[in-house]
Amino acid sequence: FGCMLVMILYNLFIYISIRDKTYLYYISYIIFCTAFQAGIQGYSFEYFWPDNTWWANVNIPFFGGVALFFATLFSRNVLDTKSLTPTFDKVLISISSVLFCTLPIMLLADYKFGVILTVIVAFIFFNMVFFTAIICIVKGSRIAKMFTAAWSLFLVSGSISMLAFTGILPPDFFNMHAMQIGSAIEVVLLSIVLADRINYMEQEKTQLEAESLRVLTQANKHLEDSNRLKGEFIATISHEVRT
Repeated sequence: FGCMLVMILYNLFIYISIRDKTYLYYISYIIFCTAFQAGIQGYSFEYFWPDNTWWANVNIPFFGGVALFFATLFSRNVLDTKSLTPTFDKVLISISSVLFCTLPIMLLADYKFGVILTVIVAFIFFNMVFFTAIICIVKGSRIAKMFTAAWSLFLVSGSISMLAFTGILPPDFFNMHAMQIGSAIEVVLLSIVLADRINYMEQEKTQLEAESLRVLTQANKHLEDSNRLKGEFIATISHEVRT
């Protein structure tokens, strides 16, 4: 939880500096993912709302749904799916819309139904984002490689925790806290992805400026040649007229 707080503050500082909405989506994802895990571990009930058992139960699927919603927006922006995979970009937009519409249901419907709904949407979301990242890798996206590694780590750690909670795996310290450990590593890797994305955009900007300068220089040279030829032509015609 300390690691998550540090990453929230770190990325918030970067967002304030560069005003990139991708960082805002990422910060929101970390906040609600942390709140979701605090609910699962029972810390939020113990320290924030010990007298509200209804909200202590409902906040878990609700915060999980909100975290997935912002994760969808973050994934679209960081992977640039609008340019690389327009079809899957529309699918991610549809998933984010479904997630947004299910949030009131998670609050108002039966708790068990809310949990089931969250699990179904999460299953669809995680697989679709993972598959979209693979497609971006195939299309040559360097950022998608690190993103897929971070996402895979989170999926594996989350699966270990769920198996430990259900009793399939032994409930030792590592298995019970695998999701927290995986999340901490994931947010660090995704921060590296964002930093690499900024560097990549700066490189593209530099290359574009260099190309623009080359084209402008070439155009100026053509203009100078044209002016020189025009001057020579006028001088020749003037000489012929005088003759």
